[in-house]
Amino acid sequence: MSNLAEEFRELSARSADAGIDENEIAVPPAPSDPTNRPAPAEPIAAGGNAPSGGGSGGVDENEQSAGGAGGEPMSCIPRCVPKQCGDNGCGKSCGDCDAGESCDGGGRCVCTPQCDGKQCGDDGCGAPCGMCDGGGMCDAAGKCTPGVLYEVEAGVPSGASTSGSTVSGYAGVGYASFGGAEGTWQLNVIAEGGERNMVIRYASDAYRALAIAVNGKPQTQHVFQGAGVMNRTWTTDIIPRVVLRAGNNSITFTSVGQSGPDLDHVAFAAPVYSVQQEAEAFTTGACAGTLVADGGVAVSDCPASGINVYNLNVPTAGPATVTFRATSTGIGANLRLLDASDTNIGEVWLLQTGVDQYQSYSTRTGPLNAGEATLKVVVAGAGSRQNWFTLDR
Repeated sequence: MSNLAEEFRELSARSADAGIDENEIAVPPAPSDPTNRPAPAEPIAAGGNAPSGGGSGGVDENEQSAGGAGGEPMSCIPRCVPKQCGDNGCGKSCGDCDAGESCDGGGRCVCTPQCDGKQCGDDGCGAPCGMCDGGGMCDAAGKCTPGVLYEVEAGVPSGASTSGSTVSGYAGVGYASFGGAEGTWQLNVIAEGGERNMVIRYASDAYRALAIAVNGKPQTQHVFQGAGVMNRTWTTDIIPRVVLRAGNNSITFTSVGQSGPDLDHVAFAAPVYSVQQEAEAFTTGACAGTLVADGGVAVSDCPASGINVYNLNVPTAGPATVTFRATSTGIGANLRLLDASDTNIGEVWLLQTGVDQYQSYSTRTGPLNAGEATLKVVVAGAGSRQNWFTLDR
């Protein structure tokens, strides 16, 4: 260090002669001191600018999620999967829906019903805008117009059947009564040919069944629901998919058991929807799928207490007519339709028939919700084979 000291004293002397304060003179570092080296330059982020200072280059680590154009940080990540439309979480849209569609709460483009000014007819999305009561017909403008009413009491009775008038609220001159016993009413209908739903206006004090035939061909055994003796009022049921000939048609109503319901009139309307479910195509069940030798028809073969579960789509909300194509060799067999909460929403009783002698049994259901539905078919009383069942409206 002796040489350095002498050099410093000499430099100080020169500085004094030049008027320079010795405190302004930096002492050069010793060559052997490894700690006094220049600090390395901070790296520049890819695609970014040189840092302006600070421990992390002056950029918040929460804003470095993706890196925007020109190195600008990105503060929001769009979230659209699996959305088709609606807000992307960053104040912009995930997409636009086509004409006639709207964006639902889940970000899906769905069909927008077009029912303004319409009472009935298609809503543009495959569902009806409404139904015409009492057999009314839907015209091309979506308006309900009165249909042709056929008074059942104008038909020909047999057995204990007779005209009645004690239940108020009927149309025409009276109604067809079965007189508390077995009997038949035969009605002649003049109509255009084609498939129609037959709308029956009736009143009943209890559950009562009628065997209905059209032009001599069995149509269905329909269970009409009752409201009690003191609450007997007029209501309507639908017998679906009745095939009429152009011109004269013979419709026969025969009571099954002690009596039948009182019948006011019938009318015919276009079907709103029809959904058919093959009985053997259940989601889960205790019944066996099997083939019937006669034609190789696939059926569900169920013992008493057997339950099958089905998932199907209901096009529109409200009650419908359920029709079972079934057979039973036992006594007292019945089929019950349950909803997802195990509520009985429809029940029919089967006749004891020969093996694989299938018949149609129908009744009105309780309310159904539109959309995907879980329904259960329960076999009670005796075993049964079912070919299919339908929901019609």
